[in-house]
Amino acid sequence: MMEGQEKTADNPTSPSPTDADMVKHLLSKVIELEDIIEMYKAKLESFELQVSDLTTENHTLRELVESANEASGSKVTSSPTTNNSAPSTTTTSSLSTSTSSPTLIASSPVNTTNNSVLPATTTTTTAAATATTATTTTMNGGSKEEDIVLFNSPMASRRSVSEPKAVLRNSGIFRPLSKFFVSLPAPPPNPLSSDKREDGRRANTQPPQVGASPMAEPPLHRSISVSYNLSSASDESQVDDEEDLRFLRNEETGKIVIKGGTLEKLVERLAYDKATEPEYISDFLLTYRSFTTGLDLLDMLIRRYNLPYDGPSDNSEAIEKYDTTKKIIRLRVCNTIKIWLDRHFHDFEKDPELVSRLSGFIEKQIILDMEALGQKLMKLLKNEQRVTPVVWAGEPPPTIVPKQLNFDQFDTMEVARQLTLLEYDLYKQIEPKECLNQGWNKLDKQERSPHIVAMIKRFNHVSSWVATEITSTEKLADRANLVKQFILIAKACRDIGNFNGVMEIVSGLQNSAVYRLKKTWERVAKSFLNEYNELLTLMSNRQNFRDYRTALHSIHPPCIPYVGVYLTDLTFIEDGMKDTLNNRDNLINFDKRRKISRVIHEIQQYQHTPYYFNSESTIRD
Repeated sequence: MMEGQEKTADNPTSPSPTDADMVKHLLSKVIELEDIIEMYKAKLESFELQVSDLTTENHTLRELVESANEASGSKVTSSPTTNNSAPSTTTTSSLSTSTSSPTLIASSPVNTTNNSVLPATTTTTTAAATATTATTTTMNGGSKEEDIVLFNSPMASRRSVSEPKAVLRNSGIFRPLSKFFVSLPAPPPNPLSSDKREDGRRANTQPPQVGASPMAEPPLHRSISVSYNLSSASDESQVDDEEDLRFLRNEETGKIVIKGGTLEKLVERLAYDKATEPEYISDFLLTYRSFTTGLDLLDMLIRRYNLPYDGPSDNSEAIEKYDTTKKIIRLRVCNTIKIWLDRHFHDFEKDPELVSRLSGFIEKQIILDMEALGQKLMKLLKNEQRVTPVVWAGEPPPTIVPKQLNFDQFDTMEVARQLTLLEYDLYKQIEPKECLNQGWNKLDKQERSPHIVAMIKRFNHVSSWVATEITSTEKLADRANLVKQFILIAKACRDIGNFNGVMEIVSGLQNSAVYRLKKTWERVAKSFLNEYNELLTLMSNRQNFRDYRTALHSIHPPCIPYVGVYLTDLTFIEDGMKDTLNNRDNLINFDKRRKISRVIHEIQQYQHTPYYFNSESTIRD
């Protein structure tokens, strides 16, 4: 029975190549070449900024070495390691070992893993990552040997996230995402079991018994535990801090990242003249609305762009250094604004004052200093960026039009497709700012999180519809047939990647009014019960939705995740971490925002690829 109902949706016939197909193919190739050109332009821009970084660091390093040479009888040694042991930087003096002896540090130790500069405040510095460079200066009896190898610390450039091309996806085939989203942030870690089947899906450690009744397992609950580590850092992961800025070492990656700081310091790091963590700008722009406004952020970026000179007017060397630093800072301010406009234009769409102020800043300052870059920013502000058309491979699967307008006559795969089209239209509209400060739970939730609220209402509506359709049917045989049909619809939703739809239908079948229909469930065949038990296992909340997360992270888009898991993750982070650090209201806990950003990133990565199905009004209505 199941095979017959799904046969019409599988293996649609491929049309013979035509001139139109060839034109589409050539158009897709042209678009791919344009994307490659844009990628290399971005790399060139990044390389230019890296050269500026290396020039500045080279100048600073030589100054420090020269000042070290003036301290007679001193010796600086930084020994690299060849394994994962921590390198150390030591200072010795042949004149004296007292605390008044000059402290020599050839360069601020650099974590080459994430290109972060550690504050040089002690004579011995330990890093978790393997050192790859060394600086040695030896002075002995007037002779001097210098072996200087510059640290490799390129700037954090804008990540190029190449959105996947929309392609027709085969139903039910699970593929790894590792190659497809190599540039996107990794999803939250999930424990993986070693017992896997040949098709890549995790086998059930306790498979449901044949003929088992759904009554044997209690309904799914919504309260789950989230696997986020909310402790920012242990004592071992703490590193030296700066004034109004706190750092920590990421326990998973070993990288030095910003833990928190004042708003001024956090904005300063957006356009820092030295290397920063690669994901910082993206994390900041995704979450800044939780602690400031767009206008205040723009004002601080403008002040950062117009960095004043506070050194002596007669020191040509200081003035030259200031000019070099100012050029780097201005380029990075423009880069931040470019990313802001390119990836978060929704911040400007409903804020005309923000658009007006940024437009004035670009026209009166940036264009005068860097005309080409200013013109590009102005095009982005006017939303004149090129929109890449979606080029599909082949034709969509044929629509299965129902012969009669009775629900029991509808094809289950076609019902799943139409449910998916409706829900994807809602899911793709969710904006990052809707995920901040639990806006979907506030009194003004319609203004804060309109699309998340719409997804929640849609979920409740479909679940109630499933339960109502079954309980309002009088005949026992018809009720059992409806249960079978909804199981097949849920299975079809899983096959096309609509996990939100799977959870909607499973929740409706787990409704207490349906759950207690013992005679109805007894009429359901064993094959359907087996399918239903697999769906229950897939969407179970055991071990923080482990099976569901594993399945989600191992399939190709397009897909629609179950939004309730993300909302629970966000709630857990919001409630489990403080907004500020050290009981200081002005010291923003940026580590909390970083964790929130990871959840938002995962929501966004499934919004880029639409479904390629035809809309069928007779089923949708």
